[in-house]
Amino acid sequence: MLKNIKTVLTACTVTFLTACGGGGGDSGGSVSNPPQSTDKISGVTLNPASAIQSAYTAVGNTSDSTYKYQFSQSNPETIGGNTYQVQTIIRVAADGNTSTVKRYYTLNPFKIYTPPYTYSEAPVNGIILQNTTVTLSLGVLPTSAKVGDFGQYETSSSAVCDTLGAKTCVTVAGSSSWTLDKVSDTLAQLCYGALNNPRATPRTCVNLNANSQIE
Repeated sequence: MLKNIKTVLTACTVTFLTACGGGGGDSGGSVSNPPQSTDKISGVTLNPASAIQSAYTAVGNTSDSTYKYQFSQSNPETIGGNTYQVQTIIRVAADGNTSTVKRYYTLNPFKIYTPPYTYSEAPVNGIILQNTTVTLSLGVLPTSAKVGDFGQYETSSSAVCDTLGAKTCVTVAGSSSWTLDKVSDTLAQLCYGALNNPRATPRTCVNLNANSQIE
């Protein structure tokens, strides 16, 4: 299971198989058999929230061609008056360099928490003119969805503040989404977050099988 819980973005080729039959004779007529569908994922009700929860609650060690990973459950942490479960991920590179990431979540129902963060807008003539502080809602994934479904994942409230002069701030609202698309006859791809948008959770994609398990 652990080898499958890192972010996955896979392109798959969908193959369509057709079968046809025929015959003839003096007695007349021919019979054609309709193609037999190999699609085992379209129309299946999946549970994306359960799949991602399994990744956030996983423990143990795994590795890929570049890194070794250790997943563990740490003590809950209280942030802003709310208590969150914590998964700690230690990543070790081949040269021994180590980095640690914490992922926060709640259970019953499962939701993903991202602490507020601040980043600087692109500098102008070498001077940073604005800083942006982003506050995200809890990320919510569906417990029941089929291929082709989509919805809102989170909302954001960003305070964009000038660094010079009166240092005024403007509040900007935003959101990101989740999508569930078919990638093969046996797999659906769940994606949530946004691409190239620093005011939202970075887009994350995983493949789910018909049993709502991460492949």
